[in-house]
Amino acid sequence: MNSNKKFLVICYDADLSDLYQEILQTYGFSFIDTVETVSKSARFLENNVYDTVIIDCKDLNGELRNLKKIVKDSTKLLCVASYFDDPDLSSLENAVSITKPFNIDSFYKQISC
Repeated sequence: MNSNKKFLVICYDADLSDLYQEILQTYGFSFIDTVETVSKSARFLENNVYDTVIIDCKDLNGELRNLKKIVKDSTKLLCVASYFDDPDLSSLENAVSITKPFNIDSFYKQISC
């Protein structure tokens, strides 16, 4: 069972955020926090240790660079990008990217390792 992993979902769209939460719960994960923007995620990241942060939002004003200051080194960052966005992840050592639309099995593979 995967229930011990802790996730933070940063997603601008409430329906998509609910979908990510539902997918994670389907795979047996139960510790899931959600927030709408990278800037709003700071208080969650400062007060919790997450195994994975799933980011599905635009990089407004270079906010992704600021994550490096507050995300623990052990935290994996999974950026969900559309075909129209190509996020610059070079400043984030633990970041990987998956492109929408994605295969659920590919998504699971990224979050389970």
